[in-house]
Amino acid sequence: MYDLIIFDCDGVLINSEMIAARVEAAAYKREGFEMEPLGFAEHFAGMTHRAIREAIEEELERKLDEDFHDKLEEAFLELADAEMTAVAGVEEMLDLVEGPRCICSNSDSRYLQRYLSDVGLYERFAPNIFSAGEVGNKASKPDPNVFQIAAQTFGVDPKACLVVEDSSSGVKAAVAAGMTVVGFVGADHTWPGHAETLMQAGALTTVNRHADLAETIQALSAWEGEPL
Repeated sequence: MYDLIIFDCDGVLINSEMIAARVEAAAYKREGFEMEPLGFAEHFAGMTHRAIREAIEEELERKLDEDFHDKLEEAFLELADAEMTAVAGVEEMLDLVEGPRCICSNSDSRYLQRYLSDVGLYERFAPNIFSAGEVGNKASKPDPNVFQIAAQTFGVDPKACLVVEDSSSGVKAAVAAGMTVVGFVGADHTWPGHAETLMQAGALTTVNRHADLAETIQALSAWEGEPL
């Protein structure tokens, strides 16, 4: 068995990616950058809000208003409070996955506590919930920082860690940390080619529902080929 199972949060445990994509696509459309929500979720998957804004500002060739982020966050929180759900099957999957586990996310700790609590998952991980911008060198994925800190905190070899990720930046970060990655493509923001994107980024395999994840972890744990 793996010594530590690490989960990303957004798009793996909670259905937040399409909420964010809908809000952001609408907000940036008003500024002259047009992209449909699903395309937005695909194009900017795994990126921080700051990185997305910088990329779009470069595309628009101008800076957005200083209060743009605050208005965006307010709109997201309003919609998330009304619509946030856990990804289907996650509770049952957690009942089956044995051993230490934690969350490694690019989202900040206040956000993680708020929405994991809302969907009943916070106590299933607390206090082992790591926000990339608040630990180590504070670098976000695709930097391996947050995964390295998780392994150090648990005192385990990164090679004995398995990570469940839904974005290429998250997969790349975990691979850079020396960990095995399973790509997850079962949340509401999944697009055609999502699984292939994660495999190209370094995921060993992918699953499209939590019902298959526990079995996949068990199978990889028992694999007798090259070290994972």
